[in-house]
Amino acid sequence: MIQLITQAHDVGLSKEVNQATLECIEFGIIKNITLMAPASGFDEAVAIFSKITEISCGVHLTLTAEWDNIKYGPVLAVQDVPSLVDTDGHFFSSTAELWGHQPQLDEMLMRIERRNKYT
Repeated sequence: MIQLITQAHDVGLSKEVNQATLECIEFGIIKNITLMAPASGFDEAVAIFSKITEISCGVHLTLTAEWDNIKYGPVLAVQDVPSLVDTDGHFFSSTAELWGHQPQLDEMLMRIERRNKYT
């Protein structure tokens, strides 16, 4: 028997991603999602998907923002993680750019371990 496991990645990235993910869940295509806490659609995603008990939800840890037209930064204060952000307070556009700015391990761990109002 062939089985397929699907996952919606980058949920919370935008309103459009949230809507598309919801439609996929309603059609039975998606049973697993990962949420991006720093993205602009995160609060909306939590409001939508926390009510759906038939899905599994994980966290998509982010240290970069590779999109050209969508930028986001840390859930922590920018001054707490200066090696992870550009001069505008956004995550760098690629892992190469991030590593080029010598990110500090303690800042990355603080970013990953941070608990917010949803945990």
